[in-house]
Amino acid sequence: MPISRSEAEFLLNKHNPHLVICPRPDRHTPELSRPYEADHGLPRGDYHPHKVELFLARLERYDAVRPFRAANIFRPDTWPWPRIRKWPKFPWNWIRRLLPPPITPENLPGFESLKERIGASGIGVSAPWELDMAPIRSQDPDQAWQVYRGLLQSLPEEETEPVVYGRCAETAEGTVLQYWYFYIYNDSGNKHEGDWEMASIVLDAGKVPRRVGFAGHTGGAQRAWEGLRDPRGDAIKDRPYLYVARGSHAAYLDYMPAGHKSLSVEYRKNLTGLGPVLNLAARGLSRAVFFAGVRDFTPGHPDAGNAVEKGIELNPRVIPFPERDDLIGAPGWEPVGAVGQDLRADPEWWWMHLDCRWGSSHSRFFSSIGPEPPWMKPRWGAPHAWVQALRER
Repeated sequence: MPISRSEAEFLLNKHNPHLVICPRPDRHTPELSRPYEADHGLPRGDYHPHKVELFLARLERYDAVRPFRAANIFRPDTWPWPRIRKWPKFPWNWIRRLLPPPITPENLPGFESLKERIGASGIGVSAPWELDMAPIRSQDPDQAWQVYRGLLQSLPEEETEPVVYGRCAETAEGTVLQYWYFYIYNDSGNKHEGDWEMASIVLDAGKVPRRVGFAGHTGGAQRAWEGLRDPRGDAIKDRPYLYVARGSHAAYLDYMPAGHKSLSVEYRKNLTGLGPVLNLAARGLSRAVFFAGVRDFTPGHPDAGNAVEKGIELNPRVIPFPERDDLIGAPGWEPVGAVGQDLRADPEWWWMHLDCRWGSSHSRFFSSIGPEPPWMKPRWGAPHAWVQALRER
């Protein structure tokens, strides 16, 4: 018997993971530095998972990805500057004054035209589009942080509350709970807009958790439920703890003071014209940096005694995803009994037909283009197989 909507919501809320994450720069917190900013004596902050409307309301849409401009290679603001641990205080205060002031809702575009375009379009029409978050220069992390701080400090709190999008998929091998977190910016080595991260919990026939799978960049890892521990070292009951890596938002199940070796990193460039040569060079440099030893650093739980850097415990509100009818039954589709609908004209879920990459896909030599949305990833159609394919960690 297919699982009911009310039971799915109950399970999603019952097992909703606790997030251990750096605080965000809202009106209730003191000034915070970026996740990987040089040390200026300020505590570190990070982006939190939000409703997608925070992102969608500030988009510029293009019918196709804009072409690569070779001149951009020579723009210093696109270069990955070294992470200097110490920086003289006076020059930094002077530089900070040159940054753009926090933006306000009055000078931001709405998304009604985008909603209308989706409602009048056919299935898959949005696939080649480019979505660029207008106020953010995707390769400028300082400017992106100023924009994020401005949004949090100027918008009503109900528009910036932390949320997670949940999905309950019943497969022949068991029920899988997926938790999708949307961050407006990834401030790590592969900087980009529109950062989707996720975690999965596999339940047995009795709806008892048996295994957790967590995403880290383009890879991930899994662990048996019995191997999970809370910050005090006790066994987990209903809700696991996810330690969110600063900037990249990759999920980990433990706090490690020396950081986690990144499981995988993807640097998609979308280069055209001289693309084959530039793509090869850019990917080669990116992979060389990764194999040299890219690490993710998470904060420790506020109650942990061994934490070099402590974060906060965040419990985002669960918003259940609906199912898209045109995706059900696709090759490799695992969920059974799923009931979908055409969401293009739905006033709340129309954006689930934005099949293009979320965030600027404008070609770049440094950093990365935006990621696919959840329903365009293989783990959406094969949630159980995705967890099973992950390495044990």
